[in-house]
Amino acid sequence: EPTPCGAGGAAGQSPVARSAPVRWRDWREAGAQSAIITVALTMYSMWTRDPEYDFSILYFMPGFSYFNVNRLGRRFVNENNMGSPHNGWHTLLSFDDAIADFDRIPSWGIFDQSCFDAGKLSTSQGDFFECGNFASDLPDSVRDWDGWSQDNKAELERGWILTGATIEELGQKIKEFDPLMDVDTLKATFEEYQGFAAAGKDARFDRAAETMVPLDNGPYYAVSIYPGSCSTLGGPMKNENAQVLDPAQNPIPRLYAAGCFGNFQSHTYGITGGNNAENQVWGRIAARHASGLENWDAE
Repeated sequence: EPTPCGAGGAAGQSPVARSAPVRWRDWREAGAQSAIITVALTMYSMWTRDPEYDFSILYFMPGFSYFNVNRLGRRFVNENNMGSPHNGWHTLLSFDDAIADFDRIPSWGIFDQSCFDAGKLSTSQGDFFECGNFASDLPDSVRDWDGWSQDNKAELERGWILTGATIEELGQKIKEFDPLMDVDTLKATFEEYQGFAAAGKDARFDRAAETMVPLDNGPYYAVSIYPGSCSTLGGPMKNENAQVLDPAQNPIPRLYAAGCFGNFQSHTYGITGGNNAENQVWGRIAARHASGLENWDAE
């Protein structure tokens, strides 16, 4: 467990006077050992599986004729209630002792032609939510990609979206990437979902009836779903003066941390201004303490 700010024997200790400036390699040697990543704040996202565009992408289904399965081909959640973009990673961190691995990394979103045609699966340059390496304020020289296409076809051609004429064929495509996919289980899950949709009742996960739209007769599509980072809270341990601590919890002279770098909130996300407030509060704490140090060039 991360030590709270101010805990441990280092709290309140003063830095060594007339210490040399902290260089980047000093921080890597001393600070990296004390780094404690308390939580990687994540959301569920697609991974392209494409070496030319090797990144994860925010995704959303444009229609309701879809369901999600784990690596074995089983549904595992009410797809409309996977959690917010700030805690959806919890849903995907199931560890299955039977396979000695995470059984939901990757998961797969299974959908039909009507869902494919209903709209794009992600955001594009100029959209309501630009993110990653395609935001419009990035120069062309560093932008790897202009964002998702309007009709999903470019991503289908690149192989980011898998497709099959039947559920069995789609399952085989998934199995080529992840051998743990059980095609028969996927087919049974598909048939169960179709029955639930026809009955208007999700007897397994209680997904809202109005969203239980049956998949059409094919073709069918799949995207791989992973935990994907949208922010990080954590970093080096620090004391109540914002001083970064070494592995023995002693302050590293003249090295301070503020904001999400050394975030104190641990397993919560400081939304609605929390991140900015932490920048201000810990920045002021660090500045006040640093201003009391003796100059490097003091006689």
